[in-house]
Amino acid sequence: MVCYNFFVSKFEYPSLFRGSFLRNLNQSKSVWQATCIFMYMRNLHLFFGLLISLLISTSLSAQITISASSDGAMTGDTVEIDIIVDNYDQLSAMQFALRWNPDVVTYRDLRNFGLDGLTNSMVNNFNFGFAQLGEGKLRYSWFDDATTLDDGSIIFTIVFDVIGATGEETDIEVTSCPDDNPPLVIEVGDAEGNPIPNDQVETNNGTVTVGTNATSESETQDFTLYQNSPNPFNKETNIRFSLKNHTDTHLSIYSYTGKVIFEKIETLGSGEHSVNIDRSVFPAAGTYFYRLKTDNSDSIRKLIVQ
Repeated sequence: MVCYNFFVSKFEYPSLFRGSFLRNLNQSKSVWQATCIFMYMRNLHLFFGLLISLLISTSLSAQITISASSDGAMTGDTVEIDIIVDNYDQLSAMQFALRWNPDVVTYRDLRNFGLDGLTNSMVNNFNFGFAQLGEGKLRYSWFDDATTLDDGSIIFTIVFDVIGATGEETDIEVTSCPDDNPPLVIEVGDAEGNPIPNDQVETNNGTVTVGTNATSESETQDFTLYQNSPNPFNKETNIRFSLKNHTDTHLSIYSYTGKVIFEKIETLGSGEHSVNIDRSVFPAAGTYFYRLKTDNSDSIRKLIVQ
């Protein structure tokens, strides 16, 4: 009996201890679970915060830009305006219209096509609408397999005859024509053909100015960009610009194919600035483009290398 009672007492003690232990364990488990839930919710909150930031950052960095260049010429001459794109990444569709003052310039031709299938034929042309040229309007619509182009690539060049008087000018607008029949609005499609939100598509108008001083400068919100001098050149040239405020600047030079051959990124104060460009920068003679960009402005001009 003694042994039995001893066995029972030894047996029951762990049983009592185990009950206390389980109660403590359950309490600890509840605290642990609450802590895990708190950490989970905290990490979930951080995850979605980072995800939203990433989406916003991606959206801002992927803004598609359609720009018309600026140039000038004398009455009776021709002038070429390039339609240039940036962030053209896996796009399958794009449409917009170009508008100008038909009393200053008249349509002559299309050339320098940067996308497959584009042509200047006025017969059975599925990409360009020529019916309103007399009103100063060209419609453009393209749809194909998803395509990527380098920043600064030309999708086409429109050639004008200059008929205005010295001092006159016209904007070359990249725009919509909602009142046309059928209407046309600026639209861009992603790789699957889905419309890209309008706030991710930016347009920049060009200008044609008539007269001897036509190509002397381009005025924007942030700066004035002057024509390089000398132009044409065979040794070196100077690109000059004037900033209205302290700002970040990005000056680049690129070829007709959009290949960048020179870049200079600086934060500069307000006032006059200039950059000397040596002939050795250019792989061959011909026409190139120089571009100045800031947070709020963008301007493109041509230079000629001999």
